[in-house]
Amino acid sequence: MAGMDCQTLDALQSPGLLARTLRALGHPRPAPLAFAFQAFNPQVAWHGTTDSAPPVLLLASPGRVVSGALLRRLRVPAADAEPFRSGRPIRGKVFWLRGHSVLATRQRVPPQVLRRGVARLAALAGIPVPPVVVVTGREGASLLDSHRLACALPRQLPATVAVRLTGWPSLRRSGPAPAGEGWVVGTLSRGPDGLRLCSAAPPAAVDRAAAVLGALSPRLRRLTVHRSLPREPKVVYRRPADGAAHRLVRAYEGIRTGFRIDSLEQAMVKDRGASATYGELTLDGVARIFSQVSVNGRSFLDMGSGVGRAVLGAALGFPVARSVGVELSPSRSRAAREALANLRAQTGRPWPHVQLIEADMLAFDTSGFDVIFISNLCFGEAFNKRLGAKFDRELRPGTHVFSSKDVAGARSTRHPKLPVVAMSWNPRSSLFYNVW
Repeated sequence: MAGMDCQTLDALQSPGLLARTLRALGHPRPAPLAFAFQAFNPQVAWHGTTDSAPPVLLLASPGRVVSGALLRRLRVPAADAEPFRSGRPIRGKVFWLRGHSVLATRQRVPPQVLRRGVARLAALAGIPVPPVVVVTGREGASLLDSHRLACALPRQLPATVAVRLTGWPSLRRSGPAPAGEGWVVGTLSRGPDGLRLCSAAPPAAVDRAAAVLGALSPRLRRLTVHRSLPREPKVVYRRPADGAAHRLVRAYEGIRTGFRIDSLEQAMVKDRGASATYGELTLDGVARIFSQVSVNGRSFLDMGSGVGRAVLGAALGFPVARSVGVELSPSRSRAAREALANLRAQTGRPWPHVQLIEADMLAFDTSGFDVIFISNLCFGEAFNKRLGAKFDRELRPGTHVFSSKDVAGARSTRHPKLPVVAMSWNPRSSLFYNVW
């Protein structure tokens, strides 16, 4: 067996075969090639002398898989002092990216093991060291998974894909854009002129994404690139009752706004861990929220209701069973009660299902409500975590919570954010949406 190993090793490491293998690394191919590498086989006969044998690099021809069985036959236990000690054969694929040969493997091995091995083989062959980049571990696995997905995509069209332009190429089958910059999201489909990539990203970015796809798989080398304009989100409103907007405006005639409060009230709010910054949910914003939830005979709570516009708007425009607002600031609570008194005087109705309560929202019982809104964009993380814990304790199953900043709890289920919600500071704001 030892003699057979030496003969096999001698054939593999002949200078001519070495030169052809290493020169192949410097010539780009349309498809990645499989490779197998054994870093070191010590103490075997090499050209008649007993010496440390060089590494072994096997490069597949296109479309063939390299087996590590031959390398395992050549493996001999390494001495601790040897510089190229390696446990098992290293296997992966060779990509040609950015003018370099990129050897990618899932295995967590030091990249210098492969680089030094290629340099030693080039010295034996008497040729210059080819430009080689080694990618191992997580990045190597990402590159190999992206290659496999790129090869499978033409059989699964149409597909929404996300292509990373920064760092090593990466491909995901994704709906929304992944977190972070440097991604292009588009639709890969089959058109009359072949495969096409359609994206709303800038033209230069789409062209780069097409180049990345071509580098990952030869099936995606010829792509027709189209740039689509971003679609406006489809906005669905639940129409408020006729005359609700006019009545709401009349109720607040002569009522002070809640945007400014005195310094004592500001200090009181800050002592509770909240924020004195003020914003309101408009009647259109209420309609946008109620388009997601059936509110017939259900209860609505505005936590931090200010002067009560959202509370009165919900009662005026929609068939809610209860509309309740909780506000800590005394001056804002007084303005809300004045507006409710105006509404009662103008309509001649008592509006018993409308309540405006001056209280701390963290001390208020939220267990009896079906839909909750909270404008907590300027609240701190600690305060929002307390809110989430409070909702976990108190909310009954099926309660819908809309918030400017996420207040998810242990029992909540996060739904997609609700876009295009009209707030006093931004007519196209968005809200987090969680269901307990």
